[in-house]
Amino acid sequence: MCHYPQVQKRAADEIDEFVKEHGRFPTFSERAQVPFCVATYKECMRFRSTTPFGVPHCTNEDVVIDGYLIKKNTALIATMDSMHRNPDFYPEPERFYPERYLNNLKTMHAATNGKLEERDTFNFGFGRRQCAAIYLAEVELFVSFIQALGRCTIEPIVDSNGVAQMPDI
Repeated sequence: MCHYPQVQKRAADEIDEFVKEHGRFPTFSERAQVPFCVATYKECMRFRSTTPFGVPHCTNEDVVIDGYLIKKNTALIATMDSMHRNPDFYPEPERFYPERYLNNLKTMHAATNGKLEERDTFNFGFGRRQCAAIYLAEVELFVSFIQALGRCTIEPIVDSNGVAQMPDI
């Protein structure tokens, strides 16, 4: 988040507004009330995928896709980073842009089960082979994100010369 201080501030301000109104941090069931926070953690997961590859699958029959023959028993492995950098799904994929998710605040579990063109993340796999703990993972991600940005400002370390040392993401 230290690479994008304006995003961090906007998310923290959203949390602060919720806390002012309710006297506590939002719960996962209240995530629609902090939409920029949800959009930001989704964009964090897209921008730098948490897992490099999906679980290997094996074809159960010969299949032709876009003119390519994939023989029966061929192992297929999804590359999550490539999927999250596909400009057909994510315009300007090299840009960190949480706003791309503001019109889609459904849970990652719901997005993972949707039609391919309606998915907003591939981190947890897809279809019947998706991560069994996806719901728990998203709740934990939400709580951790809210707690961290609600209590802290994430900044780079500063060297002995006073120069910020930005992490390599």
